Amino acid sequence: MRKEEKMPVPLSIITVNYNNCRGLSKTVDSVLEQTVFGAFEYIIIDGGSTDGGIEVLCRNTDKITYWVSEKDSGIYNAMNKGIRQASGEYLMFLNSGDHLIAADIVEVILNYLKAYPGVDIFYGDAFIGSSTDVMQGLLKHPPVLELKYFKTETINHQASLIKAELFQQYGFYPEHYQLAADYWLFLRCFLDEKVFKHIDRLLVDYDFTGLSAVDGYKKYKNEQFAIWDQLVPGYVRSIVNENEALSVQDRHYRKILDYKIVSVAVRLNARYQGLKGAS
Repeated sequence: MRKEEKMPVPLSIITVNYNNCRGLSKTVDSVLEQTVFGAFEYIIIDGGSTDGGIEVLCRNTDKITYWVSEKDSGIYNAMNKGIRQASGEYLMFLNSGDHLIAADIVEVILNYLKAYPGVDIFYGDAFIGSSTDVMQGLLKHPPVLELKYFKTETINHQASLIKAELFQQYGFYPEHYQLAADYWLFLRCFLDEKVFKHIDRLLVDYDFTGLSAVDGYKKYKNEQFAIWDQLVPGYVRSIVNENEALSVQDRHYRKILDYKIVSVAVRLNARYQGLKGAS
């Protein structure tokens, strides 16, 4: 269900939900209370919930730019539906259960978008407030990203603002990944030397009880490592490992992408993966 004809906006916030009525209410409330509400669009993709989530959407239908409730084939299928409906220059994926940490967060985000127009992906910090056995507390990202960071870590999806045109360049989230398709996009963008900018601010409270959190954490890491091996050529992975050893020895090392041969290897590998996928 959509309101009037959509107009271009600087930001689209996309929420995907399935049978998480309480979490959905918390997420929706945090978006609707933003001080600049109306300066962005809000899209909700529900997977056909039967727990009262539809009532939450109906109560707020005049404030939601677009929402739909229908069966989907997974979280990234739902996100891709949201991308197709979005008209924002940047996209933010705030899943049900996650919430913006304060009422001025979108205002802060919009100020960054205006101040740094050449950035492809902004990434802020997150707080993991739910009690789990895996992780809890502040998720603070480095101000400057390096390739070795992506070997075992990633930036928080919910606290990221992704330029919509990247989905035109790389396509939608690959839906054969159940949990780590956002890592796939972030790593591809970094290897292609897209511009990342850190927002030194706590943006979201991330619900770590979700699909890619507790029960699926091991599966997520397996997908992450498989993506790393697929996108990063073996030669480059060797350089990363060598530089890690130098770092342990407190010796100077160069940024991985400063090596021209690395950039060549990355481009050749991306070409190979594209040809393999097309065959």
